[in-house]
Amino acid sequence: MPFAPSSVEELARRLASELPAALGSFRQEVEAHLRAALQRHCSQLGLVTQEEFRVQSRLLEVTRARVAELEALLAQRTANSGR
Repeated sequence: MPFAPSSVEELARRLASELPAALGSFRQEVEAHLRAALQRHCSQLGLVTQEEFRVQSRLLEVTRARVAELEALLAQRTANSGR
């Protein structure tokens, strides 16, 4: 899952809101450019949401546990075949 677009929208909105109100419509144009640049850079960085990170972390835990089980089984069978 890619970086959440709503986060990019919010960040672009916050950055544009820091510009002086006197800039008027230029502010909206800057916000649009910021949004596009942020989306482009975030996609290049390969960012993911926290939820996707949690899911992948849990999957890695399960996989590591299974590898440890299989290593123990292999060690046991190797020891038994040497008898």
